[in-house]
Amino acid sequence: MKTFRSLLLASVAAAVYAAPAGAQTGVQFDGTNDYVTFGAAPALGTAQFTLEVWFKRTGIGVATTTGTGGVTSAIPLLTKGRGEAEGSNVDMNYFLGLRSTDSVLVADYEEGAGQLSPGLNHPVVGVTPVRSHVWYHAAVTFDGTTLNLYLNGNLESTVAVGAGRLPRFDSIQHAGLGSAMTSTGLAAGFFAGTLDEARIWNVARTQPDIQSTITSELPSGAGLIGRWGLNDGSGTTALNSIGGAPNGTLTNGPTWVTGSSFSLDYGLFMAGTNGFVTFGNHAALGLPAFTLETWFRRDAAGVATSTGTGGVTAVPLIAKGRAEADGTTADMNYFLGIRPADNLLVADFEEGAAGTSPGLNHPIAGVTPILANGAWHHAAVSYDGATWNLYLDGVLEATLAVGQPVQSASIQHASIGSALTSAGTAAGFFAGAMDEARVWNVARTQGQLQSAINTPLSGPQATLVARWGMNEAAGLSTLNSAGGVVTGTLTGTGVNWTHGAPFNLTSAPPLDPSGLVAAALAYNTVQLTWADNSTDETSFEIERSTSGPGGPFSPLTSVSANIVSALDAPLTAASSYCYRVRAVNGVGASGFTNAECATTPAESNQALDFSAAGTHVALGIAPSLNAAQFTVECWFRRDGAGTGTNSGAGGIPDVIPLVAKGRAESETANADINYMMGLRASDGVLCADFEEAQSGATPGLNHPLAGVTPIAADGVWHHAAVTYDGNELRLFLDGCPEASLAIGQPANSVNVAHASIGTAMTTAGVAAGNFDGAIDEVRIWSAARTIAELQAGMGGELSGPVAGLLCRWGLNETLGTIAYASTGGVNGTLVGAAFTRVGGTPFGDPLAPSATVLSPNGGEHFAIGGSIHLTWSAADCFGVATVDLLISHTGFAGPFTSIAIGIPNDGDFLWTVTGPEADSLAVLRVVAHDGAGHDGLDESDTAFTIFDLATPTLLALFTADASAQGIRVRWQFGPGTPIVSQRIEHAARPQGPWTLLDVAVTRTGELLEMLDTQALDGAPHWYRLIVESTDGTQVFGPVGTTAIRPILALALGAPTPNPAPGGFRVELALPVATRVRLTLHDVAGRSVATLHDGWLASGRHPLAFDRQTLGRLPAGLYLMRLDAGNRRITQRVVLVD
Repeated sequence: MKTFRSLLLASVAAAVYAAPAGAQTGVQFDGTNDYVTFGAAPALGTAQFTLEVWFKRTGIGVATTTGTGGVTSAIPLLTKGRGEAEGSNVDMNYFLGLRSTDSVLVADYEEGAGQLSPGLNHPVVGVTPVRSHVWYHAAVTFDGTTLNLYLNGNLESTVAVGAGRLPRFDSIQHAGLGSAMTSTGLAAGFFAGTLDEARIWNVARTQPDIQSTITSELPSGAGLIGRWGLNDGSGTTALNSIGGAPNGTLTNGPTWVTGSSFSLDYGLFMAGTNGFVTFGNHAALGLPAFTLETWFRRDAAGVATSTGTGGVTAVPLIAKGRAEADGTTADMNYFLGIRPADNLLVADFEEGAAGTSPGLNHPIAGVTPILANGAWHHAAVSYDGATWNLYLDGVLEATLAVGQPVQSASIQHASIGSALTSAGTAAGFFAGAMDEARVWNVARTQGQLQSAINTPLSGPQATLVARWGMNEAAGLSTLNSAGGVVTGTLTGTGVNWTHGAPFNLTSAPPLDPSGLVAAALAYNTVQLTWADNSTDETSFEIERSTSGPGGPFSPLTSVSANIVSALDAPLTAASSYCYRVRAVNGVGASGFTNAECATTPAESNQALDFSAAGTHVALGIAPSLNAAQFTVECWFRRDGAGTGTNSGAGGIPDVIPLVAKGRAESETANADINYMMGLRASDGVLCADFEEAQSGATPGLNHPLAGVTPIAADGVWHHAAVTYDGNELRLFLDGCPEASLAIGQPANSVNVAHASIGTAMTTAGVAAGNFDGAIDEVRIWSAARTIAELQAGMGGELSGPVAGLLCRWGLNETLGTIAYASTGGVNGTLVGAAFTRVGGTPFGDPLAPSATVLSPNGGEHFAIGGSIHLTWSAADCFGVATVDLLISHTGFAGPFTSIAIGIPNDGDFLWTVTGPEADSLAVLRVVAHDGAGHDGLDESDTAFTIFDLATPTLLALFTADASAQGIRVRWQFGPGTPIVSQRIEHAARPQGPWTLLDVAVTRTGELLEMLDTQALDGAPHWYRLIVESTDGTQVFGPVGTTAIRPILALALGAPTPNPAPGGFRVELALPVATRVRLTLHDVAGRSVATLHDGWLASGRHPLAFDRQTLGRLPAGLYLMRLDAGNRRITQRVVLVD
């Protein structure tokens, strides 16, 4: 057989999926809290019974008790009840399970009402320990007087309880699979593994009855009151094929997996570490002429050993000896194995004492490489005293004439899966499975080998010295079925029972497959389907071309027999791929199908929407994602509350994970968190954490950081990022700084906790915490990205490798359960079913700028033709591009007309007040625009008045202005106004309540003024003027402004924006007039620019500097230094291009 050599063999599981139609399934239980419940199920109550189930144990599980006098430590398989109370209908009807202490089968029931001892337990215990990862059939029967326990149809144990001891068939305890429940449905004891084909009968079946149906599915039958084939394959319901019997409900998340093959054919699995079978120095196995045969499945390279000087270095299959001594009885009798240097089948023996050169090795090698790809093969070698013949899959590989005798008196030990010395010391270990090993005392012909190659032998046969079928499936011995006691002993921890060989070799190549169809299912996935025209293939080989249907083609992968579809992924979007397929068996390969091509579509923007707990992307341990300095970023859309988890003592107790590598576990280098970013459940703010490395001042210490902006579950897209440069941890929300923390300690970048998206996981891959919403464009970097780099990266998807990018997941897949990494090679697995694929994030700057009208903000009076300052503030992390100023003369409803359009965001515009006529409903509107097309606007809080000096008016001026001494309120009446009385009232809000401002009034000509010296708190203050005249009472205003907080000390404000792409602003606060020197210095302390040098009055002084003023300094970190009044203050500013 020619072995297919796949270029992608190491990643087949991640790259190509194959699925036969109608696959038989079972249910996998996690051994922690998974089970299937049938409820109280009176229809399953029975006084006589047979319980049957196929099971494969994959973990320890959790034990429970069946009651006083019962089994104290039992792991449930199929049950109706457990220990609860004695002598009532809450006693147990039946229980079938495993004893946790020694892995043998157990069963039990409790006596019912009217029996000799109501509530008494009657346990029965098996004798054969079962092994993990091997399918078994378990059964127990009770005919009214006797319990019989069966494993794989073989009687394990019998207990005669006698008459008058029927079970509690009216028990109201709940029935189920994988656990045992009380009358209230409370589960205890949990099986870790897979169950299939569970049956409950109301009769005691005989052993022949059990054996006759053990290897088939049985949807119905006389006396069968409950049968769950577990072939549903999805959902949370296990259908019962018996009418009127209850269905099962999958509880706490058991999963659908491939079920049992219902076969009692077993083999031995060797891990390639220390596991083998030894027969000792058995005289019956010392042979001058022989044939050695075995079925084998090579899963990994294994470990080789030497057969001696001039021999081979190979991984043993069957051997009697290895390199030890030359020319003695410690020479080797025979050796059959695989040479790892070229993956060829080899054999060897050492020459006997009667030979020309006693101790000389005589190796032979085949010609067909045997890859470690999990495919079954048959190996055989024969020596008739003169000639070697070596066979692979029944085909002659090599012949070698030797003509020398074998050392048949060797005292070296015989073995399978390893090679032993005369002292029984093992070396070389096979990695894979073995089955049906045979040793003959003659050289069998090729025809004889082929005639029996697909048939397991049974019983003695002429010239057959030993045959080990390896069908025991339990225990530590494998028996010789050929007659004579040549029993093998399983040795070492690296050997276990597994499924056996397929026995499916053929003598001709298979027929050509046909009807190949290649269809692009997604931007990165092509589906292949074809027709299987043969019944004897062992696999299908798939080849691919990227150069059109004419090739050249290269091996892609192979799929098992009877599989007629495959998925090829990940692929490049908008690219053409061509394929061809052929069938292969042990004899050779068929012809190829016609070449078929498909072109993948362009990649679309998608995201993953996680809607329930337990749904996330698992990335595995992924050491390539560890980082001492890092940036973790993603887009997210919060749709629901989600659930939090703990980042560790002193960390964040309720973080809802977005992206994480670890969570609270233990304070060790392996388990400590490398990084975690998420939302704090208590208040919805962005948060992050890491734990300190072992080289830090406090190993394992958490360093949590939380933002300030609550993020509601409102379905709005946001961008989140956390950076750490080894000193400062920084959080960014939507491209804007949220929070920072100076730490200066190393992050734990050597952890082996699993990385994840939408949850956080331990070193064992156990998840906790779940994000509810959509996540898109996840990136992990090996450095702290700058705000400019983050903002630039928010503009769209990344498509290829970028310096410093450890891994990136676009999450644009439209099918399957793999989240492919576009760079970095760490593909993720989608866990849980509660996810949907939705449209991705819109990318870019997600927020509109903020805008605030400062003045006029309501209540002011301005004369037409005068000049006033229109002031505002506007901000955006990405920068405000332009500002529009508009005015309405008719109140807030408008219409608004333009004052200035597209002006710079300077915050101040000198406007000559224009008409067209006097009004008291003027409103200023400020509209700020950013580069992404977002707008932010604000309007005056209340209307202000515009008047014409040429028109008589009662009030010509009314303003409020903040100063260092307080707020100055000024007003002036028009000429000839008949004033009787006037007063100024004050309020904290424009709508009041109002109190009299009891302050002296000063007059300068016609201008009146009051100074509110109490307004020095930095808060808003409002004033109104109440005038009593001969025409009645009139109220003017309110006018308002924000008080100046008194300057008590020299201060230098933080520069904004920072980082500064085009310049920055800064404010100085001077308590007294003084000389001010403001300079800029590089990180070496050198002065590179003088920003101001001269006297300034007391007060607050806003200063602005553009890049031209700064002399085109290169991008980087600078220190701004203020020297004034014998004091020095510094601030950091980052200039970016």
